[in-house]
Amino acid sequence: MITGILQTTASGNENRIGYNALVSSAFVEADPFLSKEDYSAAISINNSSSYSNEELKSKIKEIGQRMGIPERNIQINNVNVDSNNLSGSTVITILSIMLIIVLACWLVIYNIFYISITKRIKQYGQLRAIGATKKQIKQLVLYEGKNLSRKYIPIGVIFGCLMSWILSGFHWNAAPSFSLAFLAGLLTKVTVRASLNAPSKFASRISPITAIRHVDADVNTKKEKRNSKRLTPFSLAALNLSRSRKKTVLTLLSLFLSGTLFVSLGTLLNSVDPISKAEKYFPNHGQFDIQINNDLYSETTSLSDLQTEGQLSTSLKNKILAINEVEDVIEHQYIEAAIEGIKTDDGAAIVSIENIPTLNNERGSSHLAEGKIPDVDSSDASYILLNSASSDLDYYGAHYAVGDHISFIIANDQEKAKHDFEIIGDIPDKNSGTSFYLPPKVMQTTAPFNSNKSYEVITMDKANEELIKSELEGMILNEDTLKLLSFSEVVESNRIAFRTITISVYSFMVFIAVFSMINLLNTIITTISARKGELGLMQAIGMGRKQLMAMLTYETGFLVVGSFTMALVTGNLMGYMISKSAGNMGGLSYIQYQFPWSAIFLYFLVILLVQTGMVQFVRRTISKQSIIEQLN
Repeated sequence: MITGILQTTASGNENRIGYNALVSSAFVEADPFLSKEDYSAAISINNSSSYSNEELKSKIKEIGQRMGIPERNIQINNVNVDSNNLSGSTVITILSIMLIIVLACWLVIYNIFYISITKRIKQYGQLRAIGATKKQIKQLVLYEGKNLSRKYIPIGVIFGCLMSWILSGFHWNAAPSFSLAFLAGLLTKVTVRASLNAPSKFASRISPITAIRHVDADVNTKKEKRNSKRLTPFSLAALNLSRSRKKTVLTLLSLFLSGTLFVSLGTLLNSVDPISKAEKYFPNHGQFDIQINNDLYSETTSLSDLQTEGQLSTSLKNKILAINEVEDVIEHQYIEAAIEGIKTDDGAAIVSIENIPTLNNERGSSHLAEGKIPDVDSSDASYILLNSASSDLDYYGAHYAVGDHISFIIANDQEKAKHDFEIIGDIPDKNSGTSFYLPPKVMQTTAPFNSNKSYEVITMDKANEELIKSELEGMILNEDTLKLLSFSEVVESNRIAFRTITISVYSFMVFIAVFSMINLLNTIITTISARKGELGLMQAIGMGRKQLMAMLTYETGFLVVGSFTMALVTGNLMGYMISKSAGNMGGLSYIQYQFPWSAIFLYFLVILLVQTGMVQFVRRTISKQSIIEQLN
């Protein structure tokens, strides 16, 4: 008697949903067939945090082997292991992001306190005049930082916890989150302390005489003499930036860092092609693919078992061809075979064999390293094509070359067949997981069952895809082992996934960019505040307001445009190297370098807006004060 139904995630489409039935142990033991089936069990390792990533995975395999479970039947939750124990690459990535954030924070805090000290330099001089020591002045600046840290770091940590709680879908694990919050607060406090070190030393070195005659510049007398004969707004801007080299370099570094990150990551994101990724399932540029439902694979149900049902039949193919606006149906054949003579701890060495047309002949020829590719229409069952870069062969430590002979055992629950082949060619393609290829006719005679894995449906130009999709869904509605893929839906699914990643990456880059903009604003404020008297004197001796504005505009322009140019070159070069490296990894061939026009245009637009905003800010700041007020 069925007392309940449990819905699973194994669904072919919206019209077909999978269900599991839960039964008692007594029910299983009473059935002569069920009682012989293997059980599955979930295990949790005690003190798992004491193991490294790889040690924990090895421990899980060791436990399974002690219980007599073959390694192929041991399924490790890699996502859980890697996210909790953190793999080496994950740790490096997290540390790199933290380092960038810490550097950005350090630059911002440094500039803010530098501005504060510059504005109050006369006050520090007065304190020194009435007896304050260098140590006391330094402690005064440090105390300001400590006071701000005590007030605002807890607020920031609480806000971060709140955001974490919201982003986790309100499923929040308090213990680790509070630990991370404490570490984040501690790291922020250390960063503030490190950022205050240089400004506090600068303040402690201010003497009463220095405070009276202070100008925020590192004067180079020789350079000023060389430039004194040809003073223009442009040359004055260059001279003023060179007078405060340290501040200029820090601001440029901050803008350059955020710009390089933006361009390099923008290049990588722009190089990911969702269409190319989808073409893995549609190698002949079809619009639909009817395939054996991989959601039905299990420890007791293999691909060959599902193929045995023969639902991808000639009759179904003819029905598809009869649909109006369907141009062709391409059969994709696939066999899982055991290599004779190779035994592992898991049992036989299982590799995949596909039919040659799925290679898309052009791509197959481009990868041919040795020998030749068998004719597509050949029925000669003596030769087979090798993919020496297959990850399966590498896993089993099996190495073959053109001219070698190899034997396969191909079987399902009902039949078994043995076939011998000579390797006629080699196409090392690490983007393909398939180990061997055969002509279609040979595939049919080799397997003791229907070797079809999918039918790729090619439609005519401007065909009504919705109508065709509806008819295809109707054809397989009662075919339990089949499901339908639509090229446009797979592409859209990829785009949604990439869009989510893109939003996350750009959010991080915006966060870094905000710090850079704050640094730029701080630099401009410092420039105007520290040189207020100097700017007033320039106007008093005849410099027009337009010339003054041009000089200050050139100063911001040097910083903004200079950092933009450097970031454009460096970021694009880094993005190119990252994209090429990622694209050369197995399975990531859909990442191919594309010049990031959209990212660069967006970056240029942001820079233009920043420059315009800076100019307007400078104009308003200067216009608020008369020449007399600036000289006082």
